[in-house]
Amino acid sequence: MHESGEAFMIKQLRRRAYRPRELLGLRRVRLYEARPSCFTFLANNGVPARILAR
Repeated sequence: MHESGEAFMIKQLRRRAYRPRELLGLRRVRLYEARPSCFTFLANNGVPARILAR
């Protein structure tokens, strides 16, 4: 979600995700492949399971 509450277009989301990765020299990971890590991070930081299940 954008700060305004609107959903990102996929092109914007990819740009925001891939640009920092390139600058940091990290290996290439598709956004879809990062989903499990993201869910684990959110769960470990207190996001309720009912929110993650959506």
